[in-house]
Amino acid sequence: MLKIRPTIMSTLTLKLTNMSMAKYFLAVIIGLSSFFFLYQASAQCSVPCTLLWEDEFNGTEVDESIWEFQLGTGSDQGLTGWGNNELQFYRKQNATVANGFLTITARKDYIGGYAYSSSRMRTKNNAEWTYGRIEMRAKLPSGQGLWPAFWMLPTNSPYGSWAASGEIDIMESRGSDPDNIFGTIHFGGNWPNNQYSGGSYRTPTSASDNFYTYAVEWAPTEFRWYIKDDAGTEIHYHTVNTWNSINGPFPAPFDKKFHLLLNLAVGGHFDGNPQPGTIFPNEYIIDYVRVYQTADTIMPPPPPDYTSLLIDDMDHGSPSSNAWFAFGSDIGGGNINGYTGDVAPDYGGSHSLKVDFGSNGQTGFIGGFGKSLSYDVTGMEWFEFWIN
Repeated sequence: MLKIRPTIMSTLTLKLTNMSMAKYFLAVIIGLSSFFFLYQASAQCSVPCTLLWEDEFNGTEVDESIWEFQLGTGSDQGLTGWGNNELQFYRKQNATVANGFLTITARKDYIGGYAYSSSRMRTKNNAEWTYGRIEMRAKLPSGQGLWPAFWMLPTNSPYGSWAASGEIDIMESRGSDPDNIFGTIHFGGNWPNNQYSGGSYRTPTSASDNFYTYAVEWAPTEFRWYIKDDAGTEIHYHTVNTWNSINGPFPAPFDKKFHLLLNLAVGGHFDGNPQPGTIFPNEYIIDYVRVYQTADTIMPPPPPDYTSLLIDDMDHGSPSSNAWFAFGSDIGGGNINGYTGDVAPDYGGSHSLKVDFGSNGQTGFIGGFGKSLSYDVTGMEWFEFWIN
C-alpha cells in the first residue's frame, strides 16, 4: 500500500569502488525517495510515516475477515485460564460494533461453568506486520480484576515457544489503577526462562473517562512507547533497545511477522480477582486501530556481491520489426548496447551502456529497449546512466 511519487532524474553518476557498493547506493537512493514521500504523509508518528492499515469499526459487527475470535478458556490450547489464571470464558457476543466503536464487555453471567465472560480477538493470518507504528484510541475499564490489553504475538514461533519468539504489549492496564499504563516486550528463553523489559506512564486525567491513543513504534533495533491525549499532546514514555532470544541473533525474536490481539481479561496474575466493589458489566471501548510504516523501518537490502551486470528479459533486438510499443498504427523502436567510446564525463572511462530510442519518423511517440544483453563490468569503478 506504500505509494512513492515517481521522480525523473536527468543524470545519475556513481563513483564507487565496486559494483556491490553501486547496488547498495542505489538501494539507499530508493530508500531516501521513500523517506521524502513518507515525510509528506506524516501526521501521527514521531518519525515520517504513512498509513498502511486501519480498522475504524464503522460497521455493525466485528469484521471476521480481519479479526478471529478466540473462544473459551484456553484449555483447547493447553492454557486453561489462558496461562494467567484468568476467570473469564471468551465468546463472540461480548464484542459489539456500533456508532464507530468496538466495545468489549466483561460480564458476570456464569457462561461455560465460569463466573465471567468477555471477548478476545486477533488478526492472525489476516493482518500482520514486521515493524511500524501500531496504535489504538480507547477508553479503558475500571475496577479491580479487569485487565484490558492491546498487544502482539508472532504469527509463527520460529525461535521457540513463549517467550523465545517474543511478545509486544502495546498497552496493558490494571482495572484497580486504570490510569497507570504499561508497555512491555517479552523475550529470552522458553518459559520459565523468559525475560521482559518495559515501562509505564500515568495519564494526567482518567483513562476510564477519557480517550487516549496508545502506540508503540517498532523499529529493527528499538521499541518506543507513546500516549497521546485528544488535544494532540503526545508523551514518549519509554524506549527499549536491548533484548535477546536463545535461538537467534539480535534483533531476534522481533524480526518476524506479528499479529494484533485485543482482549479484556477478568482476574489473573496482573490485577488479581474482582472484588465486591467491581462493577459488571464493564466496558473496554476502542475507537480505532491503525498501523503505519515509519521511515526508520525502510531498510535498504544488504549489498549482493556482484561482479558483472546483466540487462536481461527483453523480447527482441529490433522492437520496430516486432511490433513493440505501438502508438496508433505506428511503431517506435530502440535498442541497448555496450558502447566503447569515451563519453562524458571524460574521466568516465571507455566502457559504457548506451540506450537508443527511435520513433520511426513519427511524432508524439518514442519506442523502447532492445534485446537481452549481458555486459561484463568486472573491475570497473564507474557505472553511469542518464535519461534525457
